[in-house]
Amino acid sequence: MDASERDALTAALRSLPEALARLVGHLGAAELTTPWLPGEWTVAQNVHHLLDSHLHCYLRCRRILVQSGPPVLQSYDQDAWASLPDAASPEIASTVRDLGRLHQRWAALLEGLDPATFERCGLHEETGEISLAGMLRAYVDHGRAHLEQIRRTLAARPAVSPQPLPERFAALLLETDPREAPPKPRTLRPADLPEQGPVWVAVDWSSLNYKDALALTGRGRILKGYPMVPGIDLAGRVLDGGDSAWRPGDAVVVTGRGIGEEHWGGYAALARVQAEWCVPLPPELDPRRAMLIGTAGYTAMLAVMILEDHGLRPGDGEVVVTGAAGGVGGFAVAILAALGHRVIASTGRLEQADYLRGLGAADLIHRDALASEPARALGRSRWAGAVDSVGGGTLASILSQLDRHGTVASCGLAGGAELATTVFPFILRGVNLCGVDSNYCPPPRRAEAWRRLAALPARVLELIDAGTVPLDALPAAAERVLAGAVRGRLVVRVGD
Repeated sequence: MDASERDALTAALRSLPEALARLVGHLGAAELTTPWLPGEWTVAQNVHHLLDSHLHCYLRCRRILVQSGPPVLQSYDQDAWASLPDAASPEIASTVRDLGRLHQRWAALLEGLDPATFERCGLHEETGEISLAGMLRAYVDHGRAHLEQIRRTLAARPAVSPQPLPERFAALLLETDPREAPPKPRTLRPADLPEQGPVWVAVDWSSLNYKDALALTGRGRILKGYPMVPGIDLAGRVLDGGDSAWRPGDAVVVTGRGIGEEHWGGYAALARVQAEWCVPLPPELDPRRAMLIGTAGYTAMLAVMILEDHGLRPGDGEVVVTGAAGGVGGFAVAILAALGHRVIASTGRLEQADYLRGLGAADLIHRDALASEPARALGRSRWAGAVDSVGGGTLASILSQLDRHGTVASCGLAGGAELATTVFPFILRGVNLCGVDSNYCPPPRRAEAWRRLAALPARVLELIDAGTVPLDALPAAAERVLAGAVRGRLVVRVGD
């Protein structure tokens, strides 16, 4: 094997997990676990098998490299493995993520080898002698073959005819700056929607976020132009999936991806979106409950997942959540508490103590205790982790007080965009500062976050539910949100 072939094959290894994620990341449980092709594996079995098989191959490669003679490469019954309970699970997000990590390490191993080393061999129990080069070629082809098998499996699903689009539908359309002309509900036709994607969604519910309130009042530079339908969240059902994998009747959630800012968003009973913007609505959630969660809860879950990725576990110590009385903060408190962490809620609204304790906060701290820049580059070690939606001096203070190798997930700037800190927390305690990108998070991780959010205790959504707003009452509700007069989440009834 020469260097150019090695590089091409290792590049193919690196790219396979992302191709798999694009193919399966949006699929719901029924799509993943139904045997659409009789006698063949389900999509989920194919996905789990890829990780099983490629992990075996990776370990075989390492054995070939470190043993003095050709090692015996043990075989296994792949059909028996595919019949085990975990191989039938629709929870594929962690498998796809682990496959990506495995392929990155595998490619790094192979890229560091001299081309001549690829002639080293092992003895497979069933097929006999095989070189490292032969294994690499075979497993690149193996990955491609299973991607194609997944495509064939999905193509075997029964056809579903598109559902008819409504002749007219309600929308809150901003035709100009709302400070000049207050927004009012309008009646639109499907042809009025810009061609911003092939998937037509009947929108049932949306939500009123702080960013939406700024857009509705014209007080923030949120909208990228006019006319525009605001609303950065929506939940509903697919009417027509176009040429995408989405099918009529699929329940979906769309958050971020520029909707309600640069693309028409959720304050209309009909939306056109890109396929990759959609996430399957978990069966445990109806559209209204999904919008109670919305961008706020989804962002909080991404923040918690980042802390977990960096090793935070229940019992490691106290976790502080700033802006805890806000949407993201409240959900972060609830999620962390439900996972078994001791959560300290930081807020300037101590009158919300009962509410925050109801969400799971073990104790409260006034925001002023964290609001100023730290007096010293390193303060007393206090926090095992943090979810920060404030930024500015609060974030700097948290960094100076993080435990060794602690992590803060940063997802807001209510206290300022500037960060005055030093390198000392990073080089002396090895702390981590991680941003949360809820807007353009990759589809598989987005879907994993929503699956986990579906397991939130019902009492959390009951506490956070601040009521329902119709389209015509949104401007007034936006003023209440900006005035800090709303605790929890307002949902917007969009469809009939």
